[in-house]
Amino acid sequence: KFVSSYLRKRTFTVNVQNSFSTERRIVEGVPQGSILGPILFLIYMNDLPKHADTNIALFADDTAIYASSWCKDKALKSIQGHIHMLEEYYIKWKIKINVDKTEIMILSHKIAAPKTSVYMYNHQLQFTKKVKYLGLILDNKLSWSEHVKTIIKKVNAAISILYPLICRNSYVSTYNKLTIYKMCIKPIIMYANPIWSNTCKSNYVKLQNLQNKCLRMAVNASPQTTNNELHSLLKINNLKDDIVMQTKNFYMEKLENINILKNICNIRAKHPWAKYKLPQQIIIDINSQWD
Repeated sequence: KFVSSYLRKRTFTVNVQNSFSTERRIVEGVPQGSILGPILFLIYMNDLPKHADTNIALFADDTAIYASSWCKDKALKSIQGHIHMLEEYYIKWKIKINVDKTEIMILSHKIAAPKTSVYMYNHQLQFTKKVKYLGLILDNKLSWSEHVKTIIKKVNAAISILYPLICRNSYVSTYNKLTIYKMCIKPIIMYANPIWSNTCKSNYVKLQNLQNKCLRMAVNASPQTTNNELHSLLKINNLKDDIVMQTKNFYMEKLENINILKNICNIRAKHPWAKYKLPQQIIIDINSQWD
């Protein structure tokens, strides 16, 4: 009764230039921004149907279905089967899906296009070479180059906004400039880095150049000052060192704890024919250097 009274008899109005619309009833959903809202939604979605040949990643209302196979068409048929199950579930529980925002991406180094099409509610889903999921840009090669490009755009936008505070001529102290960088800019770069830490060296160089740019502005460094001297003077690590250390701590911590994230650490070692390393492979390389 408590939950029922919380969800029933809710209404809303729209305010435009101090003019209110008539009251309308809310017959579906949970109150936005409430404490109980996310919990009730998770309970509501907890029995999402599963498929024997696919896996599902669910975070709030962001849902991803994935399947692996040596044959692209076989994996797509498995996903299509899971989609049919979800369609029935969504119709039964009156959950609306934005089909236009639903996309398919094939992770493979092979160029040949699949023969199988995938449909949802009789709408053919489009294949894409990159997709955004939980703030990460995944590309079909898992090189993370598209994600790095997005990071660079976001960092440059943040620098433009904060430029009056961190520029060379600013009256803000060096200490405060570095604090602004660490609090407002560096988190943009470091977000979810244990996932994409296996990106290539050229991407690390691009990200390091962003940090170099911010540090040089913060201390008004002369052209003669090298980047290594600058990092040593400010006692700041190179970005790759920080990312590798965070990656190691993340995976080691998950291996020591009993929770669902522990499964992501059970990753096979890098195949001899694989082009890119898996994130945990970085840890294996580090440990081999220390042994």
